Amino acid sequence: MTIPRSRPISEKILDGHKDSPAILGWEFGNEYVLEADLPAEQQAGLARWFQPEFGMPSKPGPNDHLTSAMIRTAYSEFAKAVRKIDAGRPIFTGDATPRSSAAALEKTGTWGSDTADEWIAQLIKNNPDPVDTLSIHFYPFHKEAGVGLANKPFEETLDACIEASKRSGKPLWIGEFAGAETSDVALRRKQFQKILDLLVARQVQLAAVWVFDYPQQPFMNIDIGTDNEFMLEAIAEANRQR
Repeated sequence: MTIPRSRPISEKILDGHKDSPAILGWEFGNEYVLEADLPAEQQAGLARWFQPEFGMPSKPGPNDHLTSAMIRTAYSEFAKAVRKIDAGRPIFTGDATPRSSAAALEKTGTWGSDTADEWIAQLIKNNPDPVDTLSIHFYPFHKEAGVGLANKPFEETLDACIEASKRSGKPLWIGEFAGAETSDVALRRKQFQKILDLLVARQVQLAAVWVFDYPQQPFMNIDIGTDNEFMLEAIAEANRQR
């Protein structure tokens, strides 16, 4: 049987949407670096991504260890495909703030704490050309997150991201930000405003709140009529300040 060769599926999908005025930019996925370079004892947790019904094994094998290098290759190839059909709109990896041990995990497979320069370099590497932005998710009030600069205030982590933006020449994209997921409305208001004030003070180029309409996370949903509706006006005010 002869099967006609076709373009990669990613290009077909992109072609179908490239002229839509609703598209701000192109994003690859969600927080892949958090699964990268994990020591063997943590790799078992990756089993949730394996789907036997699609021909995959039931759990990761010795050759299924996800590495930062693999992820960067995927990001780069995705960005190349985007640039074939869209020369202008931004490209986002959609990734999380790197782990505090991101460089150590990649180099030695250990949970050693990265220096600020090592961590900044890792963030830059994780957004390879032709990806033209730096992506992070910013949840400074989440406990035991294990991301950002180790043992430093969250303001310093954001400053490190801004430094990475300057060094790379790529704008910083905060694809998600929010306070802690808590039932305490007053605390949510306080945390959210503190984050928003910091983003304005640091002149972060582009940020998106998590999340407008997602009933599965009721304490984070900011849709009209929810307890978090106040965040919509706070965002509008922050934009007016810019």
